[in-house]
Amino acid sequence: MHDLTRQTMIYSDAVDIVVGQNGQNFTSNHATIWRWRQAYQDEMSARVQWSIRGNYSAGSHPPVVSVNGSCGSAPLVLDNVYPKQTLTFDASGTYDPDANQTGRNALQYNWMHYREISATQTNINAEVPWLNFTLSNDGSVATTTLPAAELACAAPNALQAAHGVQETCQQYHVILEVTGSGTPPIRRYKRVIIKVQPPASNSTVNVRSKRDEL
Repeated sequence: MHDLTRQTMIYSDAVDIVVGQNGQNFTSNHATIWRWRQAYQDEMSARVQWSIRGNYSAGSHPPVVSVNGSCGSAPLVLDNVYPKQTLTFDASGTYDPDANQTGRNALQYNWMHYREISATQTNINAEVPWLNFTLSNDGSVATTTLPAAELACAAPNALQAAHGVQETCQQYHVILEVTGSGTPPIRRYKRVIIKVQPPASNSTVNVRSKRDEL
């Protein structure tokens, strides 16, 4: 857990909130790998299959993920966004190297708001508002509306006597998980980092844009 306020300068293990096999929520530094467990176990199984199968096409291979034209392992950073703005993430450019193989499933898209990264306290539900996604039919395109400034730019709980909209706002991390078509499936990920700007900056940008049009 990191101290964004820089008041205590105390850092500790990060915790995740994960649903266990019994359906209950667990908050623990040991739970940080739980949500990825099936993914790395499936990939290990798929890689073992590579060593015993006679040809490349017989195995399972990872999809190539693209979000808004951004490929590769580096995150897509959006740093010119504002409270209540609607954003669209388009992963329709993602492709499956096994698409021409018969008997394969379609790619599966899972958009996640990784809230724990934005939290400074253990009470994540009170501190970090949810991002809700509206999906296209196949799930490759997701749309979300950012929270209002009163939520996105509220002072962290650790600040003493802080109130109202602050000059700095939260950053939100969206992760796209794409599950490949093979068996066992291999998953690949793309992270989108949303750096929300305070509404005062939004007003400045709008004024400059109108002047440029004159």
